[in-house]
Amino acid sequence: MGIIPGCDKLVTNEFYDTTTIIDTIRDSTCVDFCHSDVNNTMDIARRQWENSGHAMTDPYSLRIGSDEASACGTSCHSEEGLLRSLGETASNDNFLSEIGCITCHAPHTTWDFSVRDTTAVTLADGASFDYSADTSNICAHCHRLDFKAGDYTLLGVIDPTWRVVAEHSMGDADLLAGVGGYEFSLPVDDLVHSHKDTAGCVTCHQKYAQGFTLGGHSLSIVSEGDLLADACNQDACHAGDVDATYMTDRQAIVASLIDNLKSRLIKLGWLDDSGDLDTSAIIPVGGADSLGALYNYFFMRNDGSMGMHNFGYDTLLLQRSLDYIGAAPPPKR
Repeated sequence: MGIIPGCDKLVTNEFYDTTTIIDTIRDSTCVDFCHSDVNNTMDIARRQWENSGHAMTDPYSLRIGSDEASACGTSCHSEEGLLRSLGETASNDNFLSEIGCITCHAPHTTWDFSVRDTTAVTLADGASFDYSADTSNICAHCHRLDFKAGDYTLLGVIDPTWRVVAEHSMGDADLLAGVGGYEFSLPVDDLVHSHKDTAGCVTCHQKYAQGFTLGGHSLSIVSEGDLLADACNQDACHAGDVDATYMTDRQAIVASLIDNLKSRLIKLGWLDDSGDLDTSAIIPVGGADSLGALYNYFFMRNDGSMGMHNFGYDTLLLQRSLDYIGAAPPPKR
């Protein structure tokens, strides 16, 4: 006859049957750190995360081995992809899951919320992204280019392989480091080649903590449509030299350069009227410099910060692209 759990289960948290004793661990470390009845830190982080891009669930009904997921879902756009890139063996029953808490943290291993990996990340062009002081290196595992400009500009044509550039040239880490663009084989001032090397992604994007839609794990630095300057003005960054007008003016400059470049590329027939590629077409273009201007257009457009990640490098690449393309089609080489 089995034994029905009674007071022994309720009082000691142990369950007795005819063969085993199962003891549930009641470790104060868990309670004090994470599962407390009076500390809502975890709830706050979760609700902020729900308002972030990391909570987007579009790819996550896919199986890891499916044709739809094989292109990118297992390498960047999933928790499993990042963990595998760090040498972890996450499988989740072969289904993809969104970027969540244990993607970047390992609290049941480390007993704190330090990030899983703080080592520098080598970017596609060989540059080192090292913002370990503010734990931003882990961001660069996904938010970086995994190809170089030369991989596409040396093709001589715009063909369906350029779809990768059009959709995946979101090199936030590369822009912050001042690398990754097509530079037309011209020298670049060292000051332009880097933003600030003392504060990275986390310093800005987690600066604010005003509700669940600003700062923290929402990663948002926009309030009611306006960029907030407080993160820029931290001592490690611009130390009080930046205000909303400063940022808006610079974003307007970058947006104007991107629009100007887009209009010229549309006139050349390299982009459709919306500024995107016809990914089924093959268009002979000419030399690497011609394709370099197209590459820089996607690099700057897809970043989305409109110069805030690295205004100097953005404007340099865009102006060089415009200077080369000009009002007329560039010469073939």
